[in-house]
Amino acid sequence: MGTKKSLAILLLFLLNFGLVEVSVSKSPLENIIVIIDPGHGGIDSGSSGVDYKEKNYNATITKLLADEFLKYGTHIEWTRTSDIFMDPNERWKKTKNLNANPQFKNYKKIFISLHYDAYSDSGVWGPQ
Repeated sequence: MGTKKSLAILLLFLLNFGLVEVSVSKSPLENIIVIIDPGHGGIDSGSSGVDYKEKNYNATITKLLADEFLKYGTHIEWTRTSDIFMDPNERWKKTKNLNANPQFKNYKKIFISLHYDAYSDSGVWGPQ
């Protein structure tokens, strides 16, 4: 599935459940913060295969996703911006600190943590 199609599906999902309100303005997503967590990193490569490490795919796709959101004026925050290992508690702490920041008091916040799974059973597929 292409990046634009994936982003469109994600936005439709968020709009459908009232997680995002779109106002008529120059930048409809300007009062939204998307916190992006490119899953895994550092010593934790996630699932892997021949010439494949999940952490590398996560980093690439989350960068593309952020670029699409930025086109609409969305503020982007990252749990990590380099190939480092972060304990899940560290990721949560960064998000919690962002919620406590008075600068972003009136912003809606969306947390996206990207992961790919690998199974040896070829019958297992699709989103979880």
